[in-house]
Amino acid sequence: MATTIEYLPNEVLEMIANNLDLKDLAPCRLVSKSMSEAANNRFAKVFFSRRFHVASSYSVKALVDITAHPFFGKHVTAVIMDGVRMTKHRSRSGPILLMDPYDEEEGMYYTTPALHDASEEESASILDNAFVRSGQCQNLLQKVFENIKGHGNSVEVGVGDCKYDNRVRSFGRKALFNRKVLYTYFMAETLALTLAAAEAANCSIHKLHVDIQGEAGEDYRQKSVRL
Repeated sequence: MATTIEYLPNEVLEMIANNLDLKDLAPCRLVSKSMSEAANNRFAKVFFSRRFHVASSYSVKALVDITAHPFFGKHVTAVIMDGVRMTKHRSRSGPILLMDPYDEEEGMYYTTPALHDASEEESASILDNAFVRSGQCQNLLQKVFENIKGHGNSVEVGVGDCKYDNRVRSFGRKALFNRKVLYTYFMAETLALTLAAAEAANCSIHKLHVDIQGEAGEDYRQKSVRL
């Protein structure tokens, strides 16, 4: 008598899920309820354990929702914030980075942006900083760490240029840069507000991740020193 996949033992379904290519993992969860449950653990570890986000309302609110989820939230073990911010306009003396086209599906940049150096202080006047400077970003991040603590977990915290962190793209980066725009990095400030949020939430940090090897570190020497 023929047996369909949904009637296989859970152990067998989990073996199937654990041997799938990553691109097939999400579609696999749509096959059936039993297949979805069998794939959930690997799906959570692959897509939710290390979270890369930008300091935008869209991105951080999504992180709040993820960490609040009763199943996927407990798998979050790292929060790495991308230090990039969008500029409002060009500056005669400020930093200018020209954004190249980004392919969301491929998750990578095909060319390297052009760069002109400047300090974070000089950049402040041309950055779209309302979300950060109003305190909204830190308040939402505090909620993120409260959620993580609520699951009984400690967390790795860090900052980086997520284009170059193992080719991982930060969630919300494409939404922040929906066309060719100008951007710069606030690595030290982003790390400071992230650590402050974790401290306010009394969430234990077991590891600190600081990426100064990517573009933001190599091209902004004084920012690397501050980090």
